[in-house]
Amino acid sequence: MDELRTQRNKADYDLGSKGFQNQAICALKVAGAELAIELLTQCNKEPLRSQIRNNIRAYESKIN
Repeated sequence: MDELRTQRNKADYDLGSKGFQNQAICALKVAGAELAIELLTQCNKEPLRSQIRNNIRAYESKIN
């Protein structure tokens, strides 16, 4: 997520950035962001949501 945010800031504010001058590269970056959104959406649905929650709780117990 942090990398996607960094890339978005470059695209929005760094007009000289060479990573966004090519339309095909921009399209790939947009597709990657859309995939990340879809994956995060899936994480909020059962049964994956409960699995993630249980794993986080198990990890918390392990490190505390």
